[in-house]
Amino acid sequence: MEDTSLAAAGEGAFARGGPLATLRALASLFPEPVHLVVPARSEIRRVADLRGKRVAVGLPDSGTHHTGLAVLQAHGRRRPPSSSRPPTPLRRR
Repeated sequence: MEDTSLAAAGEGAFARGGPLATLRALASLFPEPVHLVVPARSEIRRVADLRGKRVAVGLPDSGTHHTGLAVLQAHGRRRPPSSSRPPTPLRRR
């Protein structure tokens, strides 16, 4: 669900303030690219291959987070597994 829809419904980052019934969108200001990055040796080749894997989708309530969740949802994944710790940084070889 895009940020505008979340705001209109009073969900996600907009839950505390409730629905914005008078909100109207005039135009899209910029496209938001999405990157799915895995190690070169990974067997992951498509979004469906992420099933059962831990996936980082950006900081909570960020545009990246909402876009990442939308991509996963579009491919049949309801919600990424939650983690109380940040993802392990990649190590240079």
